[in-house]
Amino acid sequence: MHAARRRRLGGSGARGVGEGGAFAPPPRPAASEHIAGVKTTMRAARLRRAARSAMLGP
Repeated sequence: MHAARRRRLGGSGARGVGEGGAFAPPPRPAASEHIAGVKTTMRAARLRRAARSAMLGP
């Protein structure tokens, strides 16, 4: 779901959301869980970017 939202923003703006932009949840006791989620999202974004560049070609 977050991935779809970020894709709609597109381009360089996606990174800002991953780092806690407009959709960042309020701080909670389970902060470590949230941080892990962000890391996973950033990794997914990197994989998606790599796949897209591979699709477009060199």
